[in-house]
Amino acid sequence: MKKVFLATLLLVFVTGLSAQNHPQKRRGDRGMKNDFTAEQMAILKTKKLTLALDLTDKQQQQMLDFEKAKISDRKAMMANFKNRDSVKTLSSDEKFKMMNARLDKQIAEQKQLKGILDEEQFKKYVNMEKKVRTHVVKRHMERRGR
Repeated sequence: MKKVFLATLLLVFVTGLSAQNHPQKRRGDRGMKNDFTAEQMAILKTKKLTLALDLTDKQQQQMLDFEKAKISDRKAMMANFKNRDSVKTLSSDEKFKMMNARLDKQIAEQKQLKGILDEEQFKKYVNMEKKVRTHVVKRHMERRGR
């Protein structure tokens, strides 16, 4: 009985130690995305979309331009966010302006996408984006412990 208890205790101890020494690795290429330029990220995203949506050459070029603009805007926004001097609470007017600008940008992007993709491709694209967004929100909630 004593040997079984010691073996179990040793197993728990070794398992705990090995978990501490090996932090969880992220799946895929998420860690490398910060190393890529906006153009490189746009090329990769366009190629993934080409495979998923069966884009024509003209659509590929239009999506590449669209993704370049979208990614460079996002990188600029993130850099601006990181370089803020202090975290301040926004007034309701400032929040409204930010949310309104974001929604205007989303509407413009949607119109641009509808011009690039045909109806079936657009529906598939929207479904793909919803899945990604749902997955991101789920991961975020898991990290926060909810």
